[in-house]
Parts: sequence; structure tokens; C-alpha cells
Amino acid sequence: LMQSKKRKKTRPNRPICKYRPKPPFSENNWRRKEEEEEEEEEEEEEEEEEEKPNRLGCKS
Repeated sequence: LMQSKKRKKTRPNRPICKYRPKPPFSENNWRRKEEEEEEEEEEEEEEEEEEKPNRLGCKS
């Protein structure tokens, strides 16, 4: 129980693409996933500056 909670908090430090291609989900799943990611974005707002170099390497 503790582990799953801890896992959700500590995500791997991966480059974040603003313009990711849509994953092969159904439209419904994609909507829900987008909302989840928006919550994560707020968490990482402070890291914005650091992430910038990584973001440039993202495929759009």
C-alpha cells in the first residue's frame, strides 16, 4: 500500500513533450490521461527552466 503511494509521487525524470503525438488510446482514455498530466504539470512548474533543454529534443 505504502509503496504504490510512494511510486505515484516519485516519477522518473523524463523529458516532457508538450506536443506529444496521441497514443493509440480510445478518445475517452486520451481525455482522461490528458487531465492527469495537467495535474502533473502543476507539480513540475518549478522545474520548467531546467526541463527546457530536454524539451527541445522532443519530437512534435
